[in-house]
Amino acid sequence: MRRIEPAIPNTLERSRWAKDALGAAVLRRLLAIKHEEYRQFMGEVAEQDWRW
Repeated sequence: MRRIEPAIPNTLERSRWAKDALGAAVLRRLLAIKHEEYRQFMGEVAEQDWRW
């Protein structure tokens, strides 16, 4: 299966604005949630869907 890394969490991880606005602890929790949502979504997308 082809892996596509999520752009939003990777961008947020490097964002000074997000860390300043949300705080480091909240940002870590938000990113943990988003990474888990992404992992679950990727587990539901069939190989055939990626080919289309």
